[in-house]
Amino acid sequence: QGLGWLYVSAFLLKMGAAALNTVAAQWRKESRVNIPDQHVYKVFPPAGSPPLPYVMFETEGDLGRFNRAQRAVQNYLEYVPALGLYVVLAGYVFPRPVCVCTALYIVCRIL
Repeated sequence: QGLGWLYVSAFLLKMGAAALNTVAAQWRKESRVNIPDQHVYKVFPPAGSPPLPYVMFETEGDLGRFNRAQRAVQNYLEYVPALGLYVVLAGYVFPRPVCVCTALYIVCRIL
């Protein structure tokens, strides 16, 4: 039946999470953001701003790269439960194509 490909797909989903977390950890180290902090914010006071300005994500330099990497991990974790269900359902019928699609998805998420 070829269900081994289904297991490979599940493994790829797990490795995708590990790869994204590795990238986030790399930028966490470079930007010196300690655990448990998940994001770095910066105050951008606009002209004529109220006494308490908005706080926004830092987007520049190592801190900005860390914020983007951390958000990529969070996005992945938000979508992977539904994706895992789709992999199981479609993989039961089309195991090899689902494995290939899963691998492509993981590569695209990491890049």
